[in-house]
Amino acid sequence: MDALALTPVCLRVAFSVDNLIGYIPVRFDDRSYVEEVARERKLKFTICLCSNCDIRMGELLIDNFKRLNQSNFSDYMLNRVNMLPNQTLVQTKPATTSRKTRLVPVKLSKEQLEILKDVLQQDCHALIEKSVGTGGTIVARRFFGTTEAGLIVKNINKICDRHDMEVVIGGEAFNGQIDTLMESMENYINDTRERIPELHAARNESTVLRDVSNTQRSTCENSWPETNPPRRTAPEEAKLKKAEIERMRAESKKRKEEIDHVEEMRKVQRLKIMSDVKGEYGMK
Repeated sequence: MDALALTPVCLRVAFSVDNLIGYIPVRFDDRSYVEEVARERKLKFTICLCSNCDIRMGELLIDNFKRLNQSNFSDYMLNRVNMLPNQTLVQTKPATTSRKTRLVPVKLSKEQLEILKDVLQQDCHALIEKSVGTGGTIVARRFFGTTEAGLIVKNINKICDRHDMEVVIGGEAFNGQIDTLMESMENYINDTRERIPELHAARNESTVLRDVSNTQRSTCENSWPETNPPRRTAPEEAKLKKAEIERMRAESKKRKEEIDHVEEMRKVQRLKIMSDVKGEYGMK
């Protein structure tokens, strides 16, 4: 094991020599090592990804180790995705430890929060696909899925800046991911507020009118009957709000169908590649 820790040769070849002969080669001109390398080349072995053969990837692997899991490890290694090299890792902490809260709390309905989760996933997936391209083995939802989007929605009033976002999702997986999520979340919140700006005003106006009417009744017994009662706009605004939510939900469903279609095409492509490789090596 000491030799394995010190040897500069390919670790895959070193393990093979150890299994066949019983020792770890520590020199490139070792006869057993040379013979095993020649054998692997003759059989067209795939490129080795060990830390000795690809030192840079080994360093990146260590830098991003806390960001990797069982779902995205193969994607990262096989595609050699440069996630975030030479950056300090973000310490993963429970989102509940954040003590900061928004000065103006975000109040969204259950339907709006569900739509926000879809919007966050779509925007983040678009960033990842732009970074690594499409048609490969990388699946964007493995790096950012419903779990991460749900954490953002759950802690939306505790996310005040980039640091808070990093803490909530457990760190940035791709350059620009945090900025994209912050922009997506804030745009959705502002867009929702701008589309129904008069709802709260209408409710307040209705409350004021009711208070004035009650005061007049208690102080003026001989007041004139009210011929033009105040127009109640809150139900109309609620109807518009519901229609807007339905529209956004329909758009979200359409985008989800497009993503599912692309995912299915990738699955077919991966199966074809596996079939071609098996056929080339005479495997069934």
